[in-house]
Amino acid sequence: MHSVCTSGKNNPPVKMHVTTYVSGALNTLQLVQTSKTFPKLVCLPDGVTYEQAVDIFCKFLEEQPEQRSKNSAILIVAALARAFPCPN
Repeated sequence: MHSVCTSGKNNPPVKMHVTTYVSGALNTLQLVQTSKTFPKLVCLPDGVTYEQAVDIFCKFLEEQPEQRSKNSAILIVAALARAFPCPN
């Protein structure tokens, strides 16, 4: 996904690919977090856009090159958890 993030900056179809992937992961995360069965991993503030989530994810991949081979959905959650941690 890192290559998609970097090549998507000036390529709208590629940017749409990463945005669609991140939005799906974000929607799933929000759905799972409404359940009382799973711990809340991310505390998203109201109004966070898909574009912001994509920027956070792509920045995370840029700053954490050793993580890039891991599952992208897991990395999206990790990136968002770092950006929007829940209070202890």
